[in-house]
Amino acid sequence: MEVERRRFSRYPFVAEVHIEEILSRTEFVGRTRNISFGGCFIDVDDPLRAGTPVRITISNDGTTFKALGNVVVALANFGMRLAFESFGAEQETVLRAWVESAKQKSGCQH
Repeated sequence: MEVERRRFSRYPFVAEVHIEEILSRTEFVGRTRNISFGGCFIDVDDPLRAGTPVRITISNDGTTFKALGNVVVALANFGMRLAFESFGAEQETVLRAWVESAKQKSGCQH
């Protein structure tokens, strides 16, 4: 039995997310379930295939985070895990603040 090893801890985080499939330019809206410095999980009924490159925009309390990424795991009728692949320094600041806030709200000490 293989044990999943996460590079970054995930924390509960609900926010609106806009996703654009880069190749087809298809856009849709979802909601995050959790977030980490490396990615997030999105609740959607019809997820994209694993490996699909996407443009991600997450909005929360008047702040926006934008990144390029890809679908890591797709679970039909449930959602998909996205990995953040590329984002700028300003975006990193936003993401770090959100992850730290989510961590504190979750009561996690590490």
